Amino acid sequence: MHEMSRSQQRSPRQGDIQRTIDVRNLFAFFTGQPLVATRTYPSQFHIFCSIAAMLKKFEYTNFDGTSYGECAQNSFLFYLEEQQLADVRNSREATLEGLILGEAMKCAELYNEAFTHAAGKWNAIQETKSPLFNQLSTVTRTRLDNASRQLKARLQTVNPRLENFEFPSLFAGIASSTSLEESKAINFKNCKSDYEKIRKAVRSYYIDLHGQWPPKAKSKKNDFNESGLNRLVLKCLYDDFASLYDYLVDRKSLTTRASSTSLDLGAANGSASVAVLRKLLAEFDASTPPVQPPIPFDVPLIPTIASIEPNYAQLSPTDQVKADTRKLKSHEATLILTKSHNLDAEVGKKFMDMFQEFETKESQGKNVQELAEQRIGYWIFLYAVIQSLPLLIVDSPGLHFTKHVEYFLCKPPLGPSPWIDEAARGVQMSLYEVKGTGGYSLLPDDMVNHGVEAIFRRSHCWQLAEMWVGSDTETPQTQPSGPPLSPLSPPPVFGSFSGDGMGIRASSRPLSRSPGTDQHSESSSPTPQPRSRTNSRHHHQSKRQSIALGLEKCDRDFGEDLYTSSGGSRPTSRGGSPMIGPGGRNSSIPSGGGVDSRPESATTNTGMTFDDILSDIPGQAGGKNGGDKKGKKK
Repeated sequence: MHEMSRSQQRSPRQGDIQRTIDVRNLFAFFTGQPLVATRTYPSQFHIFCSIAAMLKKFEYTNFDGTSYGECAQNSFLFYLEEQQLADVRNSREATLEGLILGEAMKCAELYNEAFTHAAGKWNAIQETKSPLFNQLSTVTRTRLDNASRQLKARLQTVNPRLENFEFPSLFAGIASSTSLEESKAINFKNCKSDYEKIRKAVRSYYIDLHGQWPPKAKSKKNDFNESGLNRLVLKCLYDDFASLYDYLVDRKSLTTRASSTSLDLGAANGSASVAVLRKLLAEFDASTPPVQPPIPFDVPLIPTIASIEPNYAQLSPTDQVKADTRKLKSHEATLILTKSHNLDAEVGKKFMDMFQEFETKESQGKNVQELAEQRIGYWIFLYAVIQSLPLLIVDSPGLHFTKHVEYFLCKPPLGPSPWIDEAARGVQMSLYEVKGTGGYSLLPDDMVNHGVEAIFRRSHCWQLAEMWVGSDTETPQTQPSGPPLSPLSPPPVFGSFSGDGMGIRASSRPLSRSPGTDQHSESSSPTPQPRSRTNSRHHHQSKRQSIALGLEKCDRDFGEDLYTSSGGSRPTSRGGSPMIGPGGRNSSIPSGGGVDSRPESATTNTGMTFDDILSDIPGQAGGKNGGDKKGKKK
């Protein structure tokens, strides 16, 4: 009885001490000081959950409720970076804590990192049956279930292809026919034979490299924790084939498949064989869902006798056929192949050494026409492999801890953050500038950032295409009047999650500018330079490709200014994708065309002031009847 009385007297004392420490930690949190643990809250996870509860209790918030305010957000980002709270790679328990804490602290950086890791190992997390699992919100659990299911679907599509490097759909379309017009441009029988040879050579290479294919965990030749085609194995595979792509791709042959796969369009940009090859590749891209976007530069350099015979173009058709079909000497074949490679590409890798040796061996005793068919067969195999990988090996944007991770990191959280009020949730839309057009479009953020085309745009082939297109595109010589259009870096922000240790947060916030000054076309240049027809066509293709490749998110303030200056209110997601053209006119673009159907009366006078707008509202300041009703401070 006496002991119970002492215990009852001691409990309030302990509660008072804990509350005092909680308050102390809250002040330490805002000032970047060390935090104190107790038996009640023994870990960082429990301490920050306590801080989150106090922030919620005292109603800390920003203007739209998406965070606890800038000070609290920056303070937590400081601890996030300082204590590596987002590094959840090696612990399923830490992954659950990251999800719970990210949601409790309203921290998108931590939540996105933990969610992406959790989606890649969701089955393993569920097997732990941790009590923390029940603390996950319903929204988070539902999204993780969906992300894990979608990841499994991707694996079920890719794994059968890459386990034996078999792609049945490649030669099931136009390549299976001998009566179609396309069979006259390419000898698919010979190409398929060369395709099978390179397929067997590549599989043998990876069997020698890993001991078996797919690799086995904890074998003599690798130390993977998981057997099969895990993330590290597929990243290595993609890196090898990316090097081979750099070595063989024709950097001047921009794809025509963005608009059409017809033979005429391809032939206008190259030979008939290139057009037929693009048609075959288009069939492969559409063979399994989701439909894959075409690689911007999607055809290889084709070996030609013209590379060693300067007067080949002046020969008669009969002599050209003889030159194409005569058996080449060993040094001639080697020279022709060398001139059909990009010699500045990286070739010092073991995989590239294997390919060079294999190609040289297979080229012996062949003529130029057979070398061209050999190259096409190799390219078909390369294209099939490299197009199968981005949906798995391209990590979600914004991740900081990806090294040595074997599970896949390709499924980020979609939709609004789970801590946003349910009534405020909806499709998140942002204004994007369409590169090369001077136009702007309102699009769903998830579609732009995490859709199929967005994932492919972050892969190797698209990144190179951006660089090649940018270097080839001609720019006007005259400088536009007004401020430069390049974005400015913001001042340092305390506690940023940049990972560089300097506390500086990167930003792509553009300068405020008029829509009319964002055009850089030929017609906008007052002194266009004369160019040849070839250069003009190439410039047009490069410019069109830059449109296909790029969307740049506009700053929120710039978007509001743009809609205001264009004479309209900020549109919603209803009624099509809003588009603002180069002249700044706002219109809702339906799927069938781009005509602005608004009546003229819907366009407001952009020169009106705020007082002019209020002048027609009775009782408002500045109005005709109510401008003097409000008292003035004396």
